[in-house]
Amino acid sequence: MTGKVYIRPQPGDYASADQWPVQGLFTNSQDQTGKVKEGTFSQLKADMLGAELVLILPAEQVLLLSVQLPGKNVTRLKQALPYALEDQLISDIDEQFFVMGPKLDEKRYAVAVINKAYLENILDSLKQIGIYPNKVLPESLLLPLHEGEITAVEDGERIIVRTGRYSGFACDATNLDVMLSNVTNETNEKINKIVFYGTINNLPDKFEDIQCEQHDLPHKLMSLLYHDSVAGIDLLPGHYIHREKMDKKLKQWLPAAAMVLIWAAVQLSIQVFDYARLKKQDIVLQQSLEKIYRQTFPDARKIVNVEAQMRQRLDDLRKRRGKSESGFTEMLVRSAPVLQRTPGLKLHALRYNDGRMDLELEVRDLNSLEQLKENLIKTGNWQVEIQSASSVENKVQGKLQLRSSES
Repeated sequence: MTGKVYIRPQPGDYASADQWPVQGLFTNSQDQTGKVKEGTFSQLKADMLGAELVLILPAEQVLLLSVQLPGKNVTRLKQALPYALEDQLISDIDEQFFVMGPKLDEKRYAVAVINKAYLENILDSLKQIGIYPNKVLPESLLLPLHEGEITAVEDGERIIVRTGRYSGFACDATNLDVMLSNVTNETNEKINKIVFYGTINNLPDKFEDIQCEQHDLPHKLMSLLYHDSVAGIDLLPGHYIHREKMDKKLKQWLPAAAMVLIWAAVQLSIQVFDYARLKKQDIVLQQSLEKIYRQTFPDARKIVNVEAQMRQRLDDLRKRRGKSESGFTEMLVRSAPVLQRTPGLKLHALRYNDGRMDLELEVRDLNSLEQLKENLIKTGNWQVEIQSASSVENKVQGKLQLRSSES
């Protein structure tokens, strides 16, 4: 079929993707409201062929935020994004996948954060049964929304909430009034109405200036989850490319691939003959290393990995001689408190290379920059240099370089 298909997996643990129960909303140019179908991925797969497939993920799995990022270079902004949000996240930033959404104002951007392993597990499982989503969207951003309104939809024991064009969440019904209170207190936008879908008994009674409107929940929740989908933040990583498109390109390269395979087979035959000789050389080299290790460290007993053990011994010698290098971790850990205590400091970029850490930052004035330099010198055994300083809009933007005394 042509058109667009919205697929929403149901909660639960299943052995494989083809057993997952899902709800699907199938729309086309003649039927914008669409038809809701239920089944497993395998059962609905035939109906998805030829359509644009939108995978809908639970709102609990997607954290929707906004962040202020200075500058206009999109590549650098995306690189800085995880570090700008690090203090707001419980888990390690390396475990998260960050998507920068549209620009909200001059320096503020919408952001979506999702666990990297969770997302890749879903996409890999679907790939195994031949399903390739064109988009991946959080369910909260597919709810209907009008300016100055909040939309809340009952889904079993949970409530899905959309609070803005790029913001929303999910929570238990018992916590709904608290969550909505936080939203109305923190938002800069005027909230005129809260629209509820479902039998929500504990309607908030603490919003004196906000109208609360309640509607019956549609028979199929999917009939609500497709509004304004163009405005959603697409969570699909760039390296997940639709296999059908790849297959068309691969067919053009089949003759060349065959020649490469023949050449690889010839090279493999040559390498097989060389393997035994190289193996013997490797044994001789290992024996030589062990001999040198025992001569250098006579007290050595059991040898498991001679290279690792020799490296450990050399590191111990350097530490005893007081010549250990100041690495990135040490430099960052010791300088971070100084940066944090500097009033009005904004860190724009941080780079480290070969014992040198370059900082691009903004402070209130030149005196603050000089004071920061002195504090860093006192904190670590470093050489600190102000490489540049310029006044921009009553602020001072500067570049500092920290070098270990041995670099």
